[in-house]
Parts: sequence; structure tokens; C-alpha cells
Amino acid sequence: VDRYGILDLRLNACLQAYVKGWFFADAAIVLADIVVTFVSLDSKGDDVSLSTGSQTLRMSRAIRLTRLLRLFRLYKASANIEALTDYIRSPFTVIIVKIVQLIITILFINHYIACAWCAVAYFNSSTPDTWMHVVGIQDAPFGDMYLWSLHWSLSQFAPSTQNIAPANTLERTLAAGVVIFALIIFSSFVSTITNYMNQLRNWNAEAIEQDALLRQFLSSRAVSSQLGLRMSAFFKIGRKNSKLRMKVQDLAFLQCLPESLLIDLHNELYYPWFKSSGFFSQILSSDWRLLSKTCHQAFKESHYAAAGFDVFLDGSVADCTTIVVSGSAVYSLLSIYEMSMIESKRNSAMSGVVLQCDTDRPEHDETSAVQSNSNGRDTSSYTVSKDSWLSEAAIWTMWTYAGTFRTVEPCEMLTLQVDKFGEICEQYGGSIAATLKRIAVLFVDYMDERENHLRSPVTDLPIPLQDWTLLIDRATKLQKMKAILASCLPR
Repeated sequence: VDRYGILDLRLNACLQAYVKGWFFADAAIVLADIVVTFVSLDSKGDDVSLSTGSQTLRMSRAIRLTRLLRLFRLYKASANIEALTDYIRSPFTVIIVKIVQLIITILFINHYIACAWCAVAYFNSSTPDTWMHVVGIQDAPFGDMYLWSLHWSLSQFAPSTQNIAPANTLERTLAAGVVIFALIIFSSFVSTITNYMNQLRNWNAEAIEQDALLRQFLSSRAVSSQLGLRMSAFFKIGRKNSKLRMKVQDLAFLQCLPESLLIDLHNELYYPWFKSSGFFSQILSSDWRLLSKTCHQAFKESHYAAAGFDVFLDGSVADCTTIVVSGSAVYSLLSIYEMSMIESKRNSAMSGVVLQCDTDRPEHDETSAVQSNSNGRDTSSYTVSKDSWLSEAAIWTMWTYAGTFRTVEPCEMLTLQVDKFGEICEQYGGSIAATLKRIAVLFVDYMDERENHLRSPVTDLPIPLQDWTLLIDRATKLQKMKAILASCLPR
């Protein structure tokens, strides 16, 4: 039983729903079939008189009419199909399913009209004024009669030709009723199909409008053809891929959901990304509620980035940590000298923030050679793959990007807003927040050690997993020492 999107598979609940729903209609159909079967078996006996046999035959035919109750099951089937479409994610597929459903419904209606049209002539075959005698198929197989009847029925619903006409008053009365019924049904069918096709057009209406505005802008500002083609290609590829993976912020009506449903949605979308972070993968079991609040408030989905897009540039202030959801990109690192200049400007502000999560650290390609960019500055390039966390230092201290991050192929990004994350940790408090503040202090010392002693400054590339393990272990030990000292001091 579907209860507002939740499947209830309990036997008692299913039985109650069935009894309140379609039980009596199904029971009537099954009972009619049982009666017809016994009557048919009884009529085959040798000791049954002719008059009794004819009465039994007429009664069995009357009982067979109760099988028309099965038509009510079409409504049940329609409701079931409507429920199944809720599991379809593609809007285009939903519209196609609805169109197919309409066509099947029209065919069912035409089947029963064809049966009625065939029966009118078949059971009056003793008289010569039926449409079967006019056409000359009164002695044809029953399958041929049905096909002729179906052709006539379909022609009443559409502007098509056929050479079948009513030959008596009963057939003409039935034909007139079918024409009036078909006029209503077919008009509704055409309008519904037109509505669905308009929905498909409206699905691309915004893209068509944006393309027209871009062409008008390029023409009015006399932008060169080569640059205009590059801009058009960028937007076309971006729109195509954005439809494949919609962003949460693109659906404004999602904010109308209850807060509990939004939290569940954000947890399902973002919580798995904690497992790809060298730091957060090690504290997943520490405090689930803090991570849940982070998923709900601090994560933000960036817009689709086409190939050649600059995600961030060296020297700019980082306000978030970037996660590569799909695609690949290249991180171009500044020379050690220039990084030292940036680091000296960074030393003025060293304040900690808190939290994030992950498990398996993605590897990046460190086989790059030193290159010279367009400004004549020495850089080293690294390939950054899916699931990588960049600029993790922004979580713990004021951070300036040490390199340029550019997409090589179409990419999708997810960002953790560090300011929002810091607010969550300050409001949440608790032992985990205190531990994270200690990790922030230790991380600043770790940065200084790498720059001054190891001559390997921290960059935007992912921090090695073993380094996070050491930092977390030290912070945990310091927190335990503080707790022990606090217990020993007199109150």
C-alpha cells in the first residue's frame, strides 16, 4: 500500500486496503465466471430437455454480461500507472508514458465498440439486412468479422475512409451513438496530446530564448565570429549537461517541503561526499548530527562548468572548499617563490573553523613538468580527478588560492561554504567542536612546518591521508589530556 510515498508491505494493511477498494468488484467478476462455468457444464448433460437447454443458454448469456464489470478495472489500471510514473525521473519519459496510456485507452474503447458492432449483425444473421450481408462476410471466419468491425470503430474516431454502413434501424442507432461518443472522446484525446506536446516545447523554451538573446548581443556589440562561436558552444554544452543533473537551488518549490524532508534530502545527496575527504572520512562516527547540519546548511552545488572553465584563480581569497563531483580538471601550481610571497601575506590571519568528512583519498597525477604560463610565471600542473577535495586549508584558516584550477572536460562541482560551516560549529558546540578547534591550531602549525622546514608549502591539492591521521591523533590526545587535568583540579 502506498501511503504518501511510503510503501506499507504489512499483510493486514494490504488486506484492509483491498477490502475497502476492489474486493467486491473482483468478487462479483469471479462469482459470475463460476456461475457461467457450472451452467455451461449443466447444459451439456444428455437428460436436459430442449426448452430447458434454451433457457439455460439464455441465462448463461445474461450472466456473461456481468463480465462488463471488468471495465471498472480500467480505472484501477489507470490509477496504478499513475502511481508507477512517480518512480520515473525523466520528464520526457513521463510524457511519453502518458501518451502511450492514452493510445491504449482509445484502443480498449474501440475494442468494445467493435465487439458491439459485430454482435449487432452476428446475432441477427438470419435477416438479410445487416451490414455483414451488405459487405458479404456473413460466412467469413469470426476473426475477419472482428477485423472489419474494428476498422469501422476506428474510423469513427478519426477522419479515415471505410466502406461499411448501417443496414437497419438498430445498426443506424448504434452508429449515431458511437459518432456522438467518438466526437467527445477524440476531441479530448487530441487536446490532451496537444497539451503534452506543448509541455515538451516549453521544456526547451528558456534555452531557445537565451540563445536568441545571445545572438542579439553578439550582433549588436559586433563580437568577432570566432569568439561568438566559442561563447555559443560553451552555453549549449552547459545547458545540455545541466539538464542531466539538476541543482537543488534550481528548484525553488523544494523550499516548500517540510524541514525534516529537506534535511533527509540533503543528507542523502551530500553525506556520501564526506567519505572522499581525507579528514572527514576519519571522523564520520564521531558526531553524525553535526555532519547532518553541515549537509543541510553548508553545502552548495555549483553550476555546471564546461571544458576550459576557470573554477578559481591563484591569488584570490578562498571562501569555500571545492569538491569535484564529475569530470577532470588541471590544477596549475605557482612556483615556490611566488607561493612564499602569498604565504607571507597570509600569516596575518590565522583563525580556525570546523568540520568536514571523507574516506578514500583520490590520487592526483604528480608527474607534471614545470611550465610557463601566458604571464611568464613558472607553474606545475597536476591532474585532479573525480571525488577530490581542493582548498581544504580554507576550513581551518584564512586561505588564498595558491594556483589556478581549470576544467579539462565538462565538470560538476560541489562546494562547502567555510563561513557557514564555522557558524554551525560555533552554535553546535560540544566536545567535537572543541576537538576541531584544536585541529585548526595544529593545522596552522602543520602549514608552517611544511613551508619552513620541509620546503613543501601546503597547496590547494588534497592533504595526504597520513597527515590527517597524525593531526587528528594529536588533537584527540590533547583533548584527553585536558579532560584528565580538569578532573584532577579542585572545583
